[in-house]
Amino acid sequence: MAALEYSNDALNIKAAFYGAQKMVYVEGEDDVIFWEVIFKIFDKHGLKVEALGGVAEVKKMIVKIAADNIDAVVARDADFTDLDVSYQAGANVITTYGHSIENTLITGASLHYLAKAYGRIPNGILTEELFDEWIVEFESSFFDLVILDAANDVGGLGESVLSSNCTRYMKNQNSCVPCAVKIQGYIAKLQSNLSLVQQAENIKAIFFTLPKRVADFIRGHFLASAAMKKVNRVMQSQGAGKAVNNDSFTSSLLMSFELLLNPNHPHFEHYQSQAALV
Repeated sequence: MAALEYSNDALNIKAAFYGAQKMVYVEGEDDVIFWEVIFKIFDKHGLKVEALGGVAEVKKMIVKIAADNIDAVVARDADFTDLDVSYQAGANVITTYGHSIENTLITGASLHYLAKAYGRIPNGILTEELFDEWIVEFESSFFDLVILDAANDVGGLGESVLSSNCTRYMKNQNSCVPCAVKIQGYIAKLQSNLSLVQQAENIKAIFFTLPKRVADFIRGHFLASAAMKKVNRVMQSQGAGKAVNNDSFTSSLLMSFELLLNPNHPHFEHYQSQAALV
């Protein structure tokens, strides 16, 4: 069934229908929870956050807002926009700090919290640094592929680089450790596309001017699939007899987000500034 299309007039009274002052449109249901936490933390009231059901619908809404047809806000994934010199954000559009919400949800602190909770692991056995170090090693392993992924996306070159799952690049099905041989083999394959290689050089030059890290540009679901493997591996090393699955992992990250979004979070100031724009 086709998605219900509202007229501009109907969209402009939608907030009032919900008893809110303004609508904030996002892509999916997980994004609703994510941005609701942010608006709560930064005391932004009178907002109704609603999922549009896909990136295509989000882009349509951005066009409507830019044309002054709709008085609303879009909260979107940043994707690779920081690496795209042609991108113009437009008014009433706020973004995640990293590629997707997962790049903010996944930190050493959040993975430490989840591993302890799911694995029933007492205090003093695990440290946040264990997970921080894993993230650093993971992003270092994928630097070249992330740059190629961004280049492909920005240039619209049609290659398949990083997907929503990291498994094909890991040492085995359940491993949280990247396989250098698999990664280098795929990089070599992609380098036959000379347009992609040239675009990657341009993207790399932009990346080094930014105050961001590789982990901020890894596709969110790709990063989450690896982080879940790490949490499960740590739990198993401590004798836990169960594993976290995709649904519970994402749900738990969202549940812990309100607790962990504080001045110690590396993206705190970004979301403070984004909330101030609403």
